[in-house]
Amino acid sequence: MSYISIDTFKSVWTDDKGQPKKNKLGEFQGLAELRVRLDEGDKKSTFSLNQWRQIVAARGNKFIINETFTPEKSKSFPSGKEVPGRSAILQSNGIGDDLVVEKGGEPRQVYNLQTGLADAFALVCTNTEIAQRSAGK
Repeated sequence: MSYISIDTFKSVWTDDKGQPKKNKLGEFQGLAELRVRLDEGDKKSTFSLNQWRQIVAARGNKFIINETFTPEKSKSFPSGKEVPGRSAILQSNGIGDDLVVEKGGEPRQVYNLQTGLADAFALVCTNTEIAQRSAGK
């Protein structure tokens, strides 16, 4: 069975041009973002809260997270290398749920989840996003 959690991932806060923002003391501003993390053996995948809700809502169908694209060189993408497409399918297997993740030309990764766990996390993601919007006003 897979381990699923909602974790905080840190990054540097950037402006519209991709330049890191600094606070009044001249220190870089950190940005914490919540993500759904799946681990099973040596396989690991992360999804934004919104992506996870959409994967669960598309149960039985392929949800395309992103298409393959090549970004222009910038601070966020200094290499300008191609970013592989990623998709996911959540389906019942009779015992629980399987999440099949495909990324570029890599082998498919299959995560086994207990029945109802994906739906429970989608509900938590929805409530967390509502709380974040309410706190931001």
